[in-house]
Amino acid sequence: MRLQAAWRRIDFGPGERIAWAVTAALVVIFAVAFAQEIVQADDAFISYRYSLNLATGHGLVFNQGEYVEGYTNLLWVVLVAAFIRLGIHAPSAAQGMSVFFGALSLIMLHAYVRRFLPRRFAWLAAAAPLVMWASNGFACWMSAGLETPLFLCLTLAALLAFDRERPVWVALICGLAFLCRPEGGIEASVLLGVPWLLAVVRGEHSARSVLRVSTAPLIFAAFAVGLTVFRLIYYGDIVPNTFHAKVGQIPMVIGWIYVQKFLGDGPLLLLPACLLAAFAAPRLRLPLLFAIVTAAYCISIGGDVFAYGRFLLPVLPVLLAGGAFGAGWIMERQIVAGAVMALMLPAAALVSLYGHVSPPDYYFSSDYDWGGYTPLPFPLSGKRATAERHYVAVPQEKAVSIESGRLIRQIRPGPWLVACIAIGKMGYYNMDLSLLDMVGLIDRHIAQSDRVIPNTSILPGHSRTDSDYVLARKPDIIMLPNTTDLHPGMLPAAADLLGNPKLTQEYTFRPDGPFWVRK
Repeated sequence: MRLQAAWRRIDFGPGERIAWAVTAALVVIFAVAFAQEIVQADDAFISYRYSLNLATGHGLVFNQGEYVEGYTNLLWVVLVAAFIRLGIHAPSAAQGMSVFFGALSLIMLHAYVRRFLPRRFAWLAAAAPLVMWASNGFACWMSAGLETPLFLCLTLAALLAFDRERPVWVALICGLAFLCRPEGGIEASVLLGVPWLLAVVRGEHSARSVLRVSTAPLIFAAFAVGLTVFRLIYYGDIVPNTFHAKVGQIPMVIGWIYVQKFLGDGPLLLLPACLLAAFAAPRLRLPLLFAIVTAAYCISIGGDVFAYGRFLLPVLPVLLAGGAFGAGWIMERQIVAGAVMALMLPAAALVSLYGHVSPPDYYFSSDYDWGGYTPLPFPLSGKRATAERHYVAVPQEKAVSIESGRLIRQIRPGPWLVACIAIGKMGYYNMDLSLLDMVGLIDRHIAQSDRVIPNTSILPGHSRTDSDYVLARKPDIIMLPNTTDLHPGMLPAAADLLGNPKLTQEYTFRPDGPFWVRK
């Protein structure tokens, strides 16, 4: 009844109807495009293997019997496992959920931005989903198979609940977001922690007032404590193993350039309006603070190994709300200046699709990703086509992984221990193989190694190595090319192992693999 009453209160004038029609068209275009079969990111298959082991009764493990938390997306892993139990393959389940949550995010974004616009400028709300749809980050991470669509949707739900002054709902949604990604704790800290702190500072010390302002933070704290206790009991650690593998050794300058790349891909044009919103729209101040803290977090951890702002995509709705508000606020006072500011929204979309304004590359082989740029004739967008590609070496990574597994089984009877760096598809399509991750995502020892290999490529999540430990584990197979060209762009784990004399003493290279086989 409340929803029906709220729906009736909306004045669907011509501008409102046109805006929702535009958003509906974008949702259809998005759903049709992303419902087609796509090549998913290798990292998604790490989660899929955890999901498959959970669904088949082996627990939340990558290798059976090895209790290591090599994921940071528990909620996504459990949801995929539920679909596997229903007979749906993990990649299909993840793609279906991605389309659903991506489409829902576009609708929720329109609803969120609309809340900051006067009725006469309701049409501006449609510009926000347009910019989101055009974003390379959205195009990339809605089709990668990872948890980003769900996290983006939960972020928007929390922002909507916060703007409607529903702190308990904010706490519940942020709790789910925290189970989905660690950054859910950032949103909760800002949207729940800051109001609580302000209430305490203002002197609300009575038992009733303290209970009133503390209820929502305590609800979120229950999620955080529950997850921590689960980790401690199940994995013997209070943080994921991926935290040890990814945090540290990465220069902050890489994180800073990661943020610059995200802003330079279009959102930079929204910052002037967001600055105005910080002063003129009190309801947007804490969401904008959430965006700032998230950016600072990305800088501190060195960003992400992948391009297109995966960790920053959830703050784009806040920037779009600020951009739309600023344009509407100015247009109410000076129509020409407001129109110019409103044009920054479609301009941001055009920059995303066709522009080239990001800073000089620091750690990628190109300004886009490892595979380079995909040229396409206008009006097609080569940037978008590149963003939607999720393979590092060849498109046939699934076939390569399956063929590699077949060759491994022919070499000698199992069981097999295979050491490799890209463990996702190799692990998912070869569930009978035990994998040793040479960069430590699913290995406690390597994740906490402080070994440094000079003149190598230091990438987030790929900087750990310990070749002596890898060889001491005596893997049957080491998935690594045979090269003496230890160039600066090589990962530390590869350079470390290829430079270890024990490799050639104990292993023979098989060019048909290509991989190394223990003698």
